[in-house]
Amino acid sequence: YIFIEKNFPHNCQWEKLIRIVDGDTIIVGDNIRVRFIGIDTPETKHPNKPIQKFGPEATAKLEELLADEKQVCLIKDSISDDYDKYARKLAYVFLEDGTDVQAEMLKSGLAKGYYYFPFERKDEFRVFEAMAKEAKLNLWK
Repeated sequence: YIFIEKNFPHNCQWEKLIRIVDGDTIIVGDNIRVRFIGIDTPETKHPNKPIQKFGPEATAKLEELLADEKQVCLIKDSISDDYDKYARKLAYVFLEDGTDVQAEMLKSGLAKGYYYFPFERKDEFRVFEAMAKEAKLNLWK
C-alpha cells in the first residue's frame, strides 16, 4: 500500500463521474474515457465480441462501488503510458473515502490482472488476484 499512501489524495485528479461503460472503463469530466490500469473484466460492450460470462456481473460490481459517487480520483502511473491505443486515459481509480477500485474488482474475482504492459502495482495486483483465485470467486470458480 505504499503506492496508495504516497499518492492518495495528494496526486488525485478529481473528475466528475459521468457514467460507467463496463467493468473496467468509465467516462468522466468532459467526456473523457478512462480505462483502469492493470485490470481486465469480461466484455459487455465490445463491438465484435458477444457478452462474456461474468461481464454483466463485473459491470454491476463497478456500478455498486460507484453508486453514490459524484466524482472519482484518477491517479496516473509513473511507468505506464498515459493513454492506450484506443486513446483512453489510463488511470488508477479511487473513491473519496479512499476505496481502491481496481483492488476491489480484483478481490471480487470479477477482474483479472492485465499484466501485458508495465505498471507500478503489478505485484500488488497479483496478490489481490491470487486471493480471489484461492477463494474461488466468480471468474475463478
